[in-house]
Amino acid sequence: MSTANPSVLIVDDEPDIRNLIGDILTDEGYKIEVAHDASAARTAVRIAQFDAILLDIWMPGDDGVTLLKEWRDKGMDVPVIMMSGHGTVETAVEATRHGAYDFIEKPVSTGRLLVTIRNAVGSQQPSMEVTQKDTARTRFIGSSAAMESIRRKIREIGAAPESIMIVGETGVGRKTIAQLIHEQFGGTESNFLTLDISVCESIESVIDSLRDLDADSSIMFPNVHLYDGWSQIRTLGVLQSLREKSPGKKDAIAPKILSTASANIESLVNRSVFRSDLYFQLRSYSIDMPPLRKHPEDIPELVGYFTDHLSQYEGLPYKRIATSALNALRHHQWAGNVTELKNVLRQAIVYGTGDMIQATDIEQYLIDLEVDEDETPIPPSSTNLGFDLPIRSAREQFEREYLLYNLRMSKSYVEVAERTGMHRTSLFRKLKEHGIEIAPGEESEKGS
Repeated sequence: MSTANPSVLIVDDEPDIRNLIGDILTDEGYKIEVAHDASAARTAVRIAQFDAILLDIWMPGDDGVTLLKEWRDKGMDVPVIMMSGHGTVETAVEATRHGAYDFIEKPVSTGRLLVTIRNAVGSQQPSMEVTQKDTARTRFIGSSAAMESIRRKIREIGAAPESIMIVGETGVGRKTIAQLIHEQFGGTESNFLTLDISVCESIESVIDSLRDLDADSSIMFPNVHLYDGWSQIRTLGVLQSLREKSPGKKDAIAPKILSTASANIESLVNRSVFRSDLYFQLRSYSIDMPPLRKHPEDIPELVGYFTDHLSQYEGLPYKRIATSALNALRHHQWAGNVTELKNVLRQAIVYGTGDMIQATDIEQYLIDLEVDEDETPIPPSSTNLGFDLPIRSAREQFEREYLLYNLRMSKSYVEVAERTGMHRTSLFRKLKEHGIEIAPGEESEKGS
């Protein structure tokens, strides 16, 4: 998907609404597709890719929330913005719980629409890009001992090692740390490259484009724990190419290698899901980011920063926060970490009443998800491992049992992908190949 002319799908049963929103976004340079109901929307996403989707909640047939759940269950991660002329707080909460990026009410405000679409499209990183300077994103907030320790580790890196891996749970700010490290070594906005091997079509063209990078450049491989086997091999090829002298450049110096990974990356290596040779090439130095629940004393500072940020960069009204609301935030577990905190504040500002965020504005958006502090080891299989089978049949049996186990242990396809270290496209291909039809969290296959 290209950020030059981002594509947006508008799903609404009212032609006037589709035409109005389509005209507004077309004037802003977006490519527009429209669908009048859930069936047409399903067809649209099967034949084309979109950078964002505007989805009406109330439609004939399947409603928007039902369609959103269906897409999320299938692992589709395109930002979906819900729309409704009959919007209520309850509806907004249900939509965001099922993975909606945001919620806007009709009649749609042009300013609100454009800000929301711009932010949604910006949340989708292309396969390789030059990251534009955004001082609000590269700020590192927090004065706790845990955050001071991270700052000290960044300062102590000294002469850049071959590679640096930033490890932590989703939402802790892994990319922010990567940008700060890049800036510490004199890097600028024009030579910080984000390279997602899992979605690159031509690895040869990628290698060619990297040959002129120098020691002031940084290449970041994001979310390497999601790379499937083929993506891992391609990454090794890129790293080898970067370490070779470029033709015609005597004593060429390779750029710095940064990567981000989930907290369970070592478990994936130990289970041979993630290649150990790639892991050690990417992690000659590491920074482990603590989850927000380990340093709740930073929450007041983060809240102050985000309320300013949302007002300045997203055009939302500035609101102070009541002590009772701040206490509610301090005692939450924050499975989604800093990203979840920002999203909760955004919703409380948009849908709350009055000029101050109250506890009642906050509590309805706090979702209590179970936090697994320790990686649960995989128990020995109780099934026949097929030692008497030909190796191909035994391998197929193991793959099937392995996928079934991880589906049962997970709450979503995103979690399955993280547990197995597979890219979601590869995951769905494998599930189809083995004829597996159970959804995450189900105990048995349909009809069994």
